Amino acid sequence: MSSLNNKPRELSKASSLLQKYDFVDRMTKNSKYLKNEFQDFGVRLAHKLQDPKHKALYIKLAKELPRGILEQALTFTLDYPTRDNNKGRLYMWKLNEMCKEKGIKLPGSYRKKTPTQKKKIQQFDIFSKV
Repeated sequence: MSSLNNKPRELSKASSLLQKYDFVDRMTKNSKYLKNEFQDFGVRLAHKLQDPKHKALYIKLAKELPRGILEQALTFTLDYPTRDNNKGRLYMWKLNEMCKEKGIKLPGSYRKKTPTQKKKIQQFDIFSKV
């Protein structure tokens, strides 16, 4: 039988591992513009939904809506069997449905607008004699 390496393994500290693989530097470099937790959550949400164009939307939603609703809608979206790459649209639909159930208004212009009547503009004839 061949002898195995009988040297005891040394446990290394977590901080040395993080420094060795440059984990801390990568995280601070990638998040140098993210100062708050909701910003980080919004960016991670956009990444999971493969929708980086609407990163600002997800940050605003993370700031103004309860986290539980956002996570439930995300779970629904990621588990939904679809071939489309339009996960953002499915996420917003589910989020809208959940907010309706719970009586929560979506912030700003992200909720569906009801059609309103256009204001009638009076036209004045500037060439008519008074």
